[in-house]
Amino acid sequence: MHAPGNQMTLTLKFGRRLPLLLHVLAWVIILLLPRYLVNTYGDGDMRFLHHYYLNTAFYGVFFYLNYLVLCPGCISMRNGSGTFWPWSCFSPW
Repeated sequence: MHAPGNQMTLTLKFGRRLPLLLHVLAWVIILLLPRYLVNTYGDGDMRFLHHYYLNTAFYGVFFYLNYLVLCPGCISMRNGSGTFWPWSCFSPW
């Protein structure tokens, strides 16, 4: 049986670094796994890897642009509710 404060201890130990570490770990897996699989099981076709990395970079930039820049502007925190307001995406304030 786990101690009652286990979840809180984990949160306090890693703090705000845990999401960053998880993102970095996910990107390392996303970037290294195809190279490993192509070298191990494939014919070493580098054109596939270049195409894969170009697409991954494009979608990664698109995701983080939306996640960090556009989405916070579309979520209104009026009255403490995180409600989506599409027209607030285009409002400067």
